[in-house]
Amino acid sequence: MSTLKILRNWAETRAAHGDRTALPPEAYTSEELAALERKHLFQRGWIVVAHVSQLCSAGDYITYNLANHPIVVARGRDRVLRAFSNVCAHRSAIIAKGSGNRTVFQCPYHAWTYDLAGKLIAAPHMEREAVSGIRCKRLGLEVWHGLVFVNLYADAPPLAPDLDGLGSVTAPYRIAEHRVVMCEDMEIACNWKLF
Repeated sequence: MSTLKILRNWAETRAAHGDRTALPPEAYTSEELAALERKHLFQRGWIVVAHVSQLCSAGDYITYNLANHPIVVARGRDRVLRAFSNVCAHRSAIIAKGSGNRTVFQCPYHAWTYDLAGKLIAAPHMEREAVSGIRCKRLGLEVWHGLVFVNLYADAPPLAPDLDGLGSVTAPYRIAEHRVVMCEDMEIACNWKLF
């Protein structure tokens, strides 16, 4: 039986009996379901990638791998936060690593140089007119209570309706006033729903 059929049966049984039961084991182990979650949740949804305290000054940036798509979030000289693909428009090399503060992003392959909004501003051996209008792919970005959310689609539906009602629940924690003091990447051998 397919994972989707198992989940449908679980949902129907739960609805019919009004029981609050755990998901079936397949929800945590199925590669089929994991692929669907990547496609419908992570590749299309709003994912929190940072806190505004990590991006206070012009030039501050962080990188993140969102559903196997490398991204950059940077604060521009105009103080606006923007998200864009972390790949050069020329040969798809990564243009930034880690986090820090920069004035530009430069591709290590052919020195194509991008501003803090992902717009190409210089390419060796190319006329300025030839590179005008070239940029890294723009992504959706919204800040909610100090949390920076990114969506792989610049024209994604707004985040706020998805979080409707949570503002009053999170207000006492004053999340926007928090400060990130340490970041650590860990690989944990478990399904994301368990973690």
